[in-house]
Amino acid sequence: MKIRVLNHKWILGVILGFISIAALLLSLPSSHSRVAVLVIGGPRSFSAPSIHKSILAYIKSLAIDPDFFFQLADLQDSTCDQMLIKYPHFSLHNALSYFTYSTKVISWDNPSCDEPNIKDSSCCGRENNPHYWTSYMRKVSAYNNVHQYELRNGFEYDWYIFIRPDLFFFEDSIVNLSTLNKNRIYISSKEMGEPLGDFIYMVPNNLIKHFVSSVVHHNDQACTEGREPDWPPEYQFDPFIYKHHNLPHQILPILFTIARCNGKADCFRLNNEVLHKLHLLHDGKLVTPEYYCNLLVNSSLLLQ
Repeated sequence: MKIRVLNHKWILGVILGFISIAALLLSLPSSHSRVAVLVIGGPRSFSAPSIHKSILAYIKSLAIDPDFFFQLADLQDSTCDQMLIKYPHFSLHNALSYFTYSTKVISWDNPSCDEPNIKDSSCCGRENNPHYWTSYMRKVSAYNNVHQYELRNGFEYDWYIFIRPDLFFFEDSIVNLSTLNKNRIYISSKEMGEPLGDFIYMVPNNLIKHFVSSVVHHNDQACTEGREPDWPPEYQFDPFIYKHHNLPHQILPILFTIARCNGKADCFRLNNEVLHKLHLLHDGKLVTPEYYCNLLVNSSLLLQ
């Protein structure tokens, strides 16, 4: 009987030991980065399963358990309306429900000069603002929603990913956010000769306030002078964040395209200084991203 009692005590001690270790592990901070994904703009082709599924797959290859914040715009686009008629199974509701488990905020509100950060812009209260000013301020509105969520829950995200909702990714991320330098901003590329694109920004926590300030103020001079800045908008924005805040940046080789509602895509953007040497494997052959993109478009496989 003594031996049996001792065995019971030994087993109980082992169990309590495991419970203590488990409690300690649970109390430790998570080793992976907290990531907020800010999906911003008109939904456009986002309703297509091939599009929103590729976005989620790419983000999940980039970060573990990201949280999504949608700042959508109700844009009138006859081409996208025709897409929904042609493909009745495309549904924005179904697309958003695909992200339900990790979605924190879905907003359709237009940016307002009553909002934090935005109210500091010299463009507020003026009639002739740059026509893309509102689209850039949606980035700020989206961040305001994220920041309010952080305040309510008592933590801050390590990374903030700003992304369009109408992007199609050809492959998973070749990097993980946890391995990236937290002292620089990572930006997607554009077409040849215009390497900096405004499609995707990955911003670490310690640079997010400078980044948002740059979004708010990069058009101040144009608004004050009552003129339209040069096109495209990133020609004004990207130099501003380095000149005024000295924010270091790096272009990431991200293989994606803008998927249009008519089934076309901006395949030409894949031919740039960052991506033109990369190849994808297709039918046992190495092909350029631009070739593969056009192949998807011509075979009507982009939207499905």
